[in-house]
Amino acid sequence: MRKILPSLFLLFSFFNTGYAQDCCDTDTKLVICYTSQFDYCNPAVCEYTFDGTNMEGIRKKLDNMSFFGPAGISSCDIETKPLNNINTTDDIEALDCDVVFIGSFYTNLANITTTTLDPNFLGTIRQWSTLCDENLTILFQGETTAWGYEIANGNDNPNIAGAITDPNIFNGPFGSLTTFNQGGSFQATFTQVPNTGITVLAEDAIGRPTVVLDQLTNDILLADVGIMCNNAGDVSNSPNINNNNDILACNILALGCEIAGVETFTEENIFICENSSYILPDGNIVDQEGEYTSTLIGSGDCDSIIITNLALSIPEDSLVTYIGCDQDGFSVQVGNTVYDQSNPVGSEILQNIYGCDSLVNIELTYNLHSSADFDTIICRDEPFNYLGVTFGGAIDTTLVIPNAANCDSVISVNVAEFAFPDIMIDSTLIIKNNIAYTFQNQVPSNYTVKWEPSSGLSCDDCINPTLNNIDNIPLYNIELTSVDGCVRNYTVTVTYTCSPYIPNIFNPESISGNENFTAMAPCTMEDYNLTIFDRWGSLVFQTNDQSIQWNGQLKNNKIVPGVYIYQCSFSNLGVTEQVVGNITVL
Repeated sequence: MRKILPSLFLLFSFFNTGYAQDCCDTDTKLVICYTSQFDYCNPAVCEYTFDGTNMEGIRKKLDNMSFFGPAGISSCDIETKPLNNINTTDDIEALDCDVVFIGSFYTNLANITTTTLDPNFLGTIRQWSTLCDENLTILFQGETTAWGYEIANGNDNPNIAGAITDPNIFNGPFGSLTTFNQGGSFQATFTQVPNTGITVLAEDAIGRPTVVLDQLTNDILLADVGIMCNNAGDVSNSPNINNNNDILACNILALGCEIAGVETFTEENIFICENSSYILPDGNIVDQEGEYTSTLIGSGDCDSIIITNLALSIPEDSLVTYIGCDQDGFSVQVGNTVYDQSNPVGSEILQNIYGCDSLVNIELTYNLHSSADFDTIICRDEPFNYLGVTFGGAIDTTLVIPNAANCDSVISVNVAEFAFPDIMIDSTLIIKNNIAYTFQNQVPSNYTVKWEPSSGLSCDDCINPTLNNIDNIPLYNIELTSVDGCVRNYTVTVTYTCSPYIPNIFNPESISGNENFTAMAPCTMEDYNLTIFDRWGSLVFQTNDQSIQWNGQLKNNKIVPGVYIYQCSFSNLGVTEQVVGNITVL
């Protein structure tokens, strides 16, 4: 017959207990009824049904007799049945269902938040859940809409167990866990819940519910079927417990056993001392080792069978040990005797946990402290971390840290600091365009040098490269690395002055490229002015535009060949310069 354990009875106490239905389980099995591929798959995706490929891992664990069965971790026998031809709750009761396991049914990712199952069919299952406190439905994803929920993609792993102690699917017979994962391309959380209330059993990493207990039906709802899947989830395709999702899946099914009350007996192991006796749950007194059966009438008139395994406690020696440090002050009292560094070893006769005499041996160990020296050199302005302590400069100090025996290790630390000497760098240059310049830096020869950028330099790893100033690069960086590995950067600023080249002869009728006259320069000259006069001082040509050249004409007429006078003025760094000379026109 079915029974409700005391803690679970409190959880389900809000139900109306006046149902006429007898909720005692008489078949002594946990009957899991499921929505099968054959009956409900077409046109839906089939892998996420109880008998689908992605639930193979759960089925293997249910078939493991060391997990589920009379001698298993969850001591209930499992039987599975497909749900077919279900129109009323009586059809479900006729199958002796204790747990209804609804898979996930959808056609594609676009409608994964809904279900292809008939709403009337889901409504019948939901109504069945409310008939008995022991009726449990486990459902996922879009099928939860029939219970008044909505889901959406966007779960953040890991999912975190809540602080609910009853039902505690995170600290059950198959182990404890604090986190688990969802799997697959779609991972969901609940975005809407019914106003009848829920108990949040688990949340994702940012606090959105992913596993809940519906307070109206006491059903377990999971926002994503991947929580209990292999392939698309972390449940292993194995009959064994390999990870947190395996523990969670088995704990949920074990909770179904507990809620349904299909465990036909409770087993207790009792130890008594020799020449003692024990009162069994039915009142009988026994004093011999063996297995005793007591049958009791529990709440709801459901029989409860208690198996008592009675054994004699044979006292065994026990050992109290301690490993500490010299003069740490640790002591322990065993019986009436205090053991410490001056009295580290001994034996006492005490009662064991069953009230029987046992021998207790005491062994206390006190390890010595240690010492060491550490010397190093660091670069100035470069902090150095040693054993979790950061040193920013030269220091002579002492550190006290735990050694391998977890006792004090006193380390004398001496940190010296390397500082760069004064180094003469050509940091500011003023040079003319197109005239090579060789640097005059004074750097120790054993330093490593790196120039950035390297463009325009004869080398990028020598101390004094030649600057072929055709690229007009205004800034260079020199990175110096000392033999101690310390690094310092210097900036070199280069200013280029613009000086023109002015020819002294040209032929306006030339066809070889010498038919115009101008002040030629590789750069733009500031305040530029070019003026040409004839030998009598009359103005022949004038321009302030560096791009305009004289073609040897005056008012569109050829001038008389001969010698003319030019005057070219311009500015360099705010200083006006002027060049005067003769130009011969052929």
